[in-house]
Amino acid sequence: MALCEECKVREATVLYIEIVDGTKVVKHLCEVCAEKLSLGLPKEEKKKKTDKLFNIKPSSIKEMFSSHVEEKKNLQCQHCHMTWEYFKKTGKFGCAYCYEAFYENLKGYLKRIHGTYVYHGRPYRRKSVPVENIIEEKLSLERELKEAVESEDFERAAKLRDRIKELNEKIVKQESGKSD
Repeated sequence: MALCEECKVREATVLYIEIVDGTKVVKHLCEVCAEKLSLGLPKEEKKKKTDKLFNIKPSSIKEMFSSHVEEKKNLQCQHCHMTWEYFKKTGKFGCAYCYEAFYENLKGYLKRIHGTYVYHGRPYRRKSVPVENIIEEKLSLERELKEAVESEDFERAAKLRDRIKELNEKIVKQESGKSD
């Protein structure tokens, strides 16, 4: 255990982090020195009440969570042969199929951690096609449009006209996005 950086006598039990003008200062202090520095630590009477909250041991946390979730024991992935117990120890899966193998147990874990087991993040955004490619396609369609009009294939010409209009809007949209 580390000693207090102030008195260098007692065991450091308080981690004090202060950021001043973008510089991070970290101090390891004992409770007495932290009290002297007025870090707002609870007085002895308050401390007795808060001991139960702040002195939680990892084993008691495990007990709290295990009582709320029914875990299926002896689960094993059919592809990599990883067990659920090994996952709980390491926190890492062996392969992509582990998600399916441990799905029921994972739902409980994810719900406890995140409040839900369904991801509600940002939607996937496709990368935009380079403007040069769009312009090439537009020029090609304009040639086809000219041929369709000359051959009096007006139905095809209308479809080509609409597609050219879409490409023009796409070009304008991408070029305005680049200037932002």
